[in-house]
Amino acid sequence: MTVLILKAFILASLFCIDFIQARKIFHINKWQNCRDYTNLAIVLIQHKQHNYAENNRSTEQIFEVKKHISGNISGTTTLTKCNLSGAPDTCEFFIKDLKYSGVCVKMNEKRQAWTPFVESFVPKLACPIKPGTYASKIYFSNASFMRFFPVPSGIWRARWILSIENEVILCQDFEWRVVDVRRS
Repeated sequence: MTVLILKAFILASLFCIDFIQARKIFHINKWQNCRDYTNLAIVLIQHKQHNYAENNRSTEQIFEVKKHISGNISGTTTLTKCNLSGAPDTCEFFIKDLKYSGVCVKMNEKRQAWTPFVESFVPKLACPIKPGTYASKIYFSNASFMRFFPVPSGIWRARWILSIENEVILCQDFEWRVVDVRRS
């Protein structure tokens, strides 16, 4: 616990120093279904990122829910940070196998990092989750989006798994790039 608090303090300190000198640019490099999981109940059909201008950026996702999903959905997230080259020998675990439960309750919470994502779905995403196609489009600017993720520059990789009991229903792999843009 002490190590986690120390990491959070160091990360917050780095961000505060960085924020004064620079602004952050966030770019999604990859968002896809995990290749090592097949026949899942929820799959990503399409992902697009649009970068029209600095303050006119969006990301679109379409998910297919193949069966009725109810029960206590839990999740596991692993987060890795690499330097900007993305070379495997520069990567380290930032969070390994963070487990959480009560996903249906949490997804309705307001003013959370995931709130814009959950609220963007058409049709509305709610538990129990009914079979069908769910589309999401999120508009963000670098400044507003990064307030939830005060992270240093680098290539970040995440794996997000949702399960009901021991059955995996969703697995997503993400990779994004965070770059400091220095002010002159």
